[in-house]
Amino acid sequence: MKILEPGQIYSRQKDINSVYGGSPQGGIVIPKESPYIFLFTRERRNLKDSAGFTDGDTFIYTGADQRGNVVMSGSNLAICDHQSNNRRILLFEVFSRDESKFLGECRYSKHVLTQHPDMQGNLRDTVDFHLKFIGKYDLEDSPPSCVALLRRAFSDELAKRIALDPDYLDQIEWRELEYVLQLTLEGIGFDSKITSAGKDGGKDIVLKCIFGEKQYTYFVEVKHWRSKKKVERSHLSNFLEVIIKEEVDGGLFLSSSGYSEQSISLLTEIERSTFRLGEKEKIFSLCKRYTKSRQGVMYPEGGIIDLLYEGTI
Repeated sequence: MKILEPGQIYSRQKDINSVYGGSPQGGIVIPKESPYIFLFTRERRNLKDSAGFTDGDTFIYTGADQRGNVVMSGSNLAICDHQSNNRRILLFEVFSRDESKFLGECRYSKHVLTQHPDMQGNLRDTVDFHLKFIGKYDLEDSPPSCVALLRRAFSDELAKRIALDPDYLDQIEWRELEYVLQLTLEGIGFDSKITSAGKDGGKDIVLKCIFGEKQYTYFVEVKHWRSKKKVERSHLSNFLEVIIKEEVDGGLFLSSSGYSEQSISLLTEIERSTFRLGEKEKIFSLCKRYTKSRQGVMYPEGGIIDLLYEGTI
């Protein structure tokens, strides 16, 4: 059984290229012969090709292209899509022309727009990928489950259809919409996780992001009823209790069928400052933002908090 051990030095030619294929050069290597993406990073010199660690389990890797503005295509897009394409990311630190230290397996978390100097020292638009470490990687481990990959691809397709026609929401079940929203919020830059059905503790999606040196956490509650029932006051009060109890930074309540007049008119100042309300149009807007991010439109890291509350009550 072939195992890559984090911290061990490997020959790029002997241990990687000759076994798994791919180019012996370049920072992003995507072999046709095997389902991996090999990322190679080196110490910063005049060209900043990697930003390094932000905390214990996150690594920031700057996208390909050393000249001009980076575009979300080719190998850069492959990093974003590695899970849906059934590829796994393996990160190495370059020590010499042929030797690299294996840092670990990563998964794509998000990407943000930033600027780095090019080879001539001129600032250019680049994309920083936030990669979450998974741990020791066994090359004979099973890939992500077929169900997870199919669900992600299905959610991606549903998001695209909603972005074209918001009435497509009428054909989607409530749990499917939760997965769609989890994916769309991840796509605009949040670390986004869906909670277990029936045991969500009053929130359906948990969002996290880092702005400056602080980590922010937001809860998202989703109501999508075929009956077109409007959300009542009690649902909003319960959501406020969950946010306050768990001491998070805010929340977003989404209802595809809207809210009763009383639930909105009786909103307190505390509620208005703690969470926002979104309707069908907000869900449509998030799906549109997501499809644009897939096309290479990127948002500054601090801007995603504004995007979360954009177009809400």
